[in-house]
Amino acid sequence: MICPNCETHYEGNFCPECGQKTIHGRFTLRNLMSEAFLSAFHIEKKGLLYTVKELSLRPGHAIRKVIEGQRLSLYPPFKYLLLMGAIVVLFSLRYKFFHNEVTSSHADNPLYALEFVRMNSGFFDGFFQFAEDKATILNLVAIPIFTLFSWLFFKEYSFNLAENLILNTFITAHQLFFLLWLSPLIEYSPAYKSFLIPLYTLATMGYNVWVYVQFFQGRIWLTTYKGVMVVLTAYLYQLPANMLLYYVYVQWLEPNFHWIPNNPI
Repeated sequence: MICPNCETHYEGNFCPECGQKTIHGRFTLRNLMSEAFLSAFHIEKKGLLYTVKELSLRPGHAIRKVIEGQRLSLYPPFKYLLLMGAIVVLFSLRYKFFHNEVTSSHADNPLYALEFVRMNSGFFDGFFQFAEDKATILNLVAIPIFTLFSWLFFKEYSFNLAENLILNTFITAHQLFFLLWLSPLIEYSPAYKSFLIPLYTLATMGYNVWVYVQFFQGRIWLTTYKGVMVVLTAYLYQLPANMLLYYVYVQWLEPNFHWIPNNPI
């Protein structure tokens, strides 16, 4: 074959010089759709379906393989995160996963028992509504927080910040996948949503710890303890981080979205 891109002579399915895939014939609608589908879901490799299975059954071991060099063994982490985040946003339009929880009213929210919260109820009312509406974004903001603390607590294992970022990106993306499983339950039993969401939160915290135990492969009791500490510490710091994000959003981002005049002619 002669690569049409760089004119290198080669044999095989990919050019060794520029990486372009071997092309046979002209574009057709059939191969165009096929290529788009296979590229999006990596069906021709160990792609999306394989990634879902591995991250459900042996997540820590599967992610460690990626870190150790088997880059094509799982779907790309950030692509997987964007895909799951986009799907969750679409499903949230119907099921509103985090609406109507304890954040929806003063009476149901134990935080309003605190005088400081009551004195700043306007801010907290807006923040809780923001947390409901932008729950998927807040999940993404949590990734660097979990990354920092998994790196600190497991520093002796010599995984750097970038490798911890990949680890926690996979974890967060697959937690969003688990969230999708609530859709049929909420569809047929909407009254149980207030029970399902806290149960989902606890389950994902446990999943987080389980992945750390598998990934770092230390003594089980010690890695479990450190995993629990990472999760609890990250959740503790996530609340003020989310509040800071809300403040930035209200002060600088949201006003810039109101570009249409209130009283257009």
